[in-house]
Amino acid sequence: MKKILLPTILFLLIAITFTGCSKKPYSFSEPIDEIESIELVSAENSLNFTVKKTLSKKGKNNFIEQFQKIQFTDYYIGDPMSVSGNAVKITYQNENYEMVCHYWSEYVKDGVIYYRWKSCEKDEFNKLFNNFLK
Repeated sequence: MKKILLPTILFLLIAITFTGCSKKPYSFSEPIDEIESIELVSAENSLNFTVKKTLSKKGKNNFIEQFQKIQFTDYYIGDPMSVSGNAVKITYQNENYEMVCHYWSEYVKDGVIYYRWKSCEKDEFNKLFNNFLK
């Protein structure tokens, strides 16, 4: 039993490590064509934030296009954090929304926060955020 258990545990740890380190464009919780609005916010958390700017329809489309160029990493190990600081609020037609900062992402449905475990490069995120804040 021990001879099988140890290799299995090692294999699972390696698999989790490599699948968690792959970088890819942000995967939205709902279809992109159902995005109603995008707001740049200063967040204390996903339920308490101040809107700095709401993007126009053209700005929203440009933002989504550039946002998809940022590579995000999914990770599965560690304690859940909370969105704070500069963040993007992506609201869908059904009023559910996602809050994304450079080190964390959350999906809010009916006032309940669901962790998304996604992060990206801080400088890349802040550059995009600040370009659209102007």
